[in-house]
Amino acid sequence: LSAMNEGFTQALSGNSGIKDIILNQEKATFVYKPIILEGKQFGVLYIVSPHAYASGVAGLIDQQKNFSLIFIVTTAAAAIVAILIILTWNKRLERIVDAKTTELRVANEQLKTQDKMQREFINIAAHELRTPIQPILGVAEMLEEELGDKKEDIRMIVRNARRLERLTRDLLDVARIEGQSLKLNKEKFNVGELVSIVVEDYRQRFANSDGVLLESESKESIIVEADKERITQVISNLLDNALKFTKNGRVVITTKKESDGVAAISVRDTGTGIESAVITQLFTKFASKSQSGTGLGLFISKSIVEAHGGKIWGQNNEDKGAKFTFTIP
Repeated sequence: LSAMNEGFTQALSGNSGIKDIILNQEKATFVYKPIILEGKQFGVLYIVSPHAYASGVAGLIDQQKNFSLIFIVTTAAAAIVAILIILTWNKRLERIVDAKTTELRVANEQLKTQDKMQREFINIAAHELRTPIQPILGVAEMLEEELGDKKEDIRMIVRNARRLERLTRDLLDVARIEGQSLKLNKEKFNVGELVSIVVEDYRQRFANSDGVLLESESKESIIVEADKERITQVISNLLDNALKFTKNGRVVITTKKESDGVAAISVRDTGTGIESAVITQLFTKFASKSQSGTGLGLFISKSIVEAHGGKIWGQNNEDKGAKFTFTIP
């Protein structure tokens, strides 16, 4: 007790310390420390801990160490098992992916072969169709001039022969585009003048057809370097579309030179407009809801325009009808 009293005295004097003492015939550790707040001492903290408790704590610490070691070993073992499972699964997946990749490669080669055969067939069929069309069309046009009383019947033959001729031409163009063999014969010409010529030709061919008024606002002289025949084909395709979907309305074609120097040709109509189901696939093959036509015209036109380095797009007008525009650098 004298050791504890001495400790209390030391603590009251502002000192702290630790002593081993005998308490109830057992060894204990006595810790004392003054409590100071804002520079003033207002109490003493002391702790007495028998050594028997410390021995018990040591056992708990050893148990905790053993538990931690077991936990670490178990976690490591589980991780190793998981890694082995993942590696095995990855190898299985790799084998499955390799097998599927081989199947896809074989299927792709088969599709390429079939696609090539299809293009060759279309090319041959189009050429074979084109050969008899030319004499039929030539004779029909000659008879149209000579046989006055049968002129309407002959006109029907001419009209359908021309339609078949356009179909064979479109099929050949698609084969060339997909075979990347579309060639351009560029020359310098006045695109405004070309538009006027094409419009005049259409006026003569479709005079009083469905009450459609065909107008040209292409008075500006714009010189471009392009394939004249192919640009004529694009203009004709856009006019054909506009006239097909316009009844008792107007079709207006305009040309103008943009600020960046490119020529812009637009065909605007007051027809039924572009259907929502078609508008997202407008320039793909066979994208047409029309009962007549193959849906190849816009696909071919896009390929021709892009081969010139230009752009083509279509949209519905705010009031009615649609507008198609393409540019030539």
